[in-house]
Amino acid sequence: KIFVTFVAAHCLHCRADDEPDVTTLHHLESMNCGKTWYWFRFASYAYDPTGERGITHIGKMDMDAYVDVQMLLQAMGSFSTDCPNVFGGRSWRCNSELPYCPPKDCGYPVDNDFRKYAGGKPGCWSYMQGGFYFMSRLMARDVARRDGWWDRQSIKCEPEDAIAGRAIDTWGRQGPHRRCVSVVNLRGQEVIWHPDLPGYWEPSDDPLNKPA
Repeated sequence: KIFVTFVAAHCLHCRADDEPDVTTLHHLESMNCGKTWYWFRFASYAYDPTGERGITHIGKMDMDAYVDVQMLLQAMGSFSTDCPNVFGGRSWRCNSELPYCPPKDCGYPVDNDFRKYAGGKPGCWSYMQGGFYFMSRLMARDVARRDGWWDRQSIKCEPEDAIAGRAIDTWGRQGPHRRCVSVVNLRGQEVIWHPDLPGYWEPSDDPLNKPA
């Protein structure tokens, strides 16, 4: 099952009892200044997998995006991994000269492993195109913890989707052992439509200059 809610912010004490499909966050409304971080943190606690709904993954989708739900469910149903930490969407990259972009020549994850890249360089990472992406709930809770890297970085108001990918990379490198992260890469599967460069299912050119 997939549960959907419209997420608004910038209202600390508002209620919308007549709008059951609206979630109001206690956070400033913004594009790049922490709303995405706050949503993943909020949702990871609000939706308990032992409760009635049993939420296992949390995602975000832009208002100008379209997700083919049946195709998404098929992709998820055919995905298999031993790693409990999952990051899904269309793997993306941007101009490496910008401070919030992955290092040059990293490319995309290999074999659905967020830690492994064709470039083979240390420090490589990637992120998901911002039209739609999702994370396993428990990973989202830990990555989006209060006073963690993602929380602190959000005050810089850099492109939110690149920062989300970097937050997962930073989280994965912390501690005595590197944490595994499995990638559900939906590139080319026509699961997500979002007006990237030409506005098709997949851009005709590599989106090096489009960070989100």
